[in-house]
Amino acid sequence: MHHPFRFIFFGCCFFTIAVLFGQGKITVEGYTTFTDAKGKKSALADINVHVYKGTEKEQETTTNKKGKYKLELEYGFQYKVVFENNPGYIDMSFMVDGKIPPAKKDLNPTIDLEVPMFETGTDKIDTLKFKFPFTKFKFDGNKKFIDDAKYLNDFERGLFKEYKEAQKKIKKQKADKAAQDKLDATGHFVLIGGKLMYGDGATNPVKHMKLHLISERGIEVETATTDKNGRFSFSKFAPDRMYSIKMDDNDSLKLFGSKITMVSRSGKEVYVTTANAKGGFTYKLLAADKLKTLDLEIEDNGFLVSGIIEAVVNEKNQPVAKARVVLADAVNGSIYEVVETDGNGRFVYSQLPPDRNYVVRLEESNPELAGVKVIMKDKTGFEIASSNADGFGKFRFQMLASDRETLDRLQIDESEIKMDIIGKFLAGDEKNSILSNIKVNLVDDQGIVIQTTTSDDKGIFVFKNLILYGGYFFELDATDMKINSLSAVMLAEKEGKIVKEYKVDITQGIKYRILGSDQKKLGRLYMK
Repeated sequence: MHHPFRFIFFGCCFFTIAVLFGQGKITVEGYTTFTDAKGKKSALADINVHVYKGTEKEQETTTNKKGKYKLELEYGFQYKVVFENNPGYIDMSFMVDGKIPPAKKDLNPTIDLEVPMFETGTDKIDTLKFKFPFTKFKFDGNKKFIDDAKYLNDFERGLFKEYKEAQKKIKKQKADKAAQDKLDATGHFVLIGGKLMYGDGATNPVKHMKLHLISERGIEVETATTDKNGRFSFSKFAPDRMYSIKMDDNDSLKLFGSKITMVSRSGKEVYVTTANAKGGFTYKLLAADKLKTLDLEIEDNGFLVSGIIEAVVNEKNQPVAKARVVLADAVNGSIYEVVETDGNGRFVYSQLPPDRNYVVRLEESNPELAGVKVIMKDKTGFEIASSNADGFGKFRFQMLASDRETLDRLQIDESEIKMDIIGKFLAGDEKNSILSNIKVNLVDDQGIVIQTTTSDDKGIFVFKNLILYGGYFFELDATDMKINSLSAVMLAEKEGKIVKEYKVDITQGIKYRILGSDQKKLGRLYMK
């Protein structure tokens, strides 16, 4: 005998309970479904269904391709049926109280239940409520199992209302993200970077902390992690838009109430804020405040690292001096930088990319190192790694991005190094003639002459002991006939590779800005 279906409204999903009769067991069957934000319902296949008798898992199954599940339960026990471990969906559960009077054990009732599933991916729902069953069933004392109305009412009044609100927020987030993506497709982005320091003197780095770049729509555009010196960089910054740079609440550095200062790579204070009571903080970067954002623009986001390479010869360490060593990507072999060690085997790289595995290797064979043990040390002399050179005298050290301790040991701050600028000027004629014995001034962005030199007979000039990547200009003597008779001059590396062409206009003065990218090509870096 079939009893009429009873419908219980649950948002846009319906529960149906039908009672049939059989051989002394409780049958629970139904479908798992999902209802999207537009109200369209669909069945969910391959959903895990687990039955617990007390705390022990008694049986498990999965829904079929039509979303149907079927379970058989013995009388006399409390059961919890859990729809769990399903990627993309929140766990759901209901209870069955299988206690029944002995005189009724010849009954075989069926509970027919549709189970709604809800998507994960939002923190706007109080998911702790899902730790409890969304409904309970118990024997009515006559012929069937009925649901606990109080449970359904609590669920409908509380959780489902939250879910509907969260669905609206998810929909808005998706629309905002789509609008942001459309805007980004035509955006002009620059690389920005700086350092975060805390304390009144801005001397303590906010190190190894995750930062979020948030658009004015509230969309997370990019994340970055500060290094041991508090340095960070973002590559998706459009100067004509507004952003926030945010650090989540975190008390591991005891920042609460501290002054947090953002400084540019050159050391200029750009923004100041105060950490909240839980250690988090936010900076507002306004499009109208272009001078400040210009201070944060950088040429690249590479880290500065320094080390020492030594060879063990006759059980004694000696520097691998004047050797060209390559910094390359460990995966595809692409070269980031090639530098030459000094007389003490020391090297400085300026372009170590963040979050990459890399190798340090010898550029050319050196028969004197064949089979010799080679050691890499940090700037203090602490041994980082060792390797035996091959039969051609080449060695190779591999470093992992995840090996933070090693990277921290090798990494240095801008304030720890100096730079020499070495280059030459060539005439902008058909032969690119060498401009020897010409006067060259190095001028800062205030127009003050920092150093003056004269190119040698090969056209090479050198400026020494400079601050790394400062705001420098080259100034040539406009009265020199070798120069003012030309239409252009060429700036080149000392080996002759052209870096840039400059027009000569003596009416405007012969003064040329040296970009950071140019300084990298002409600069020789070394520890103080």
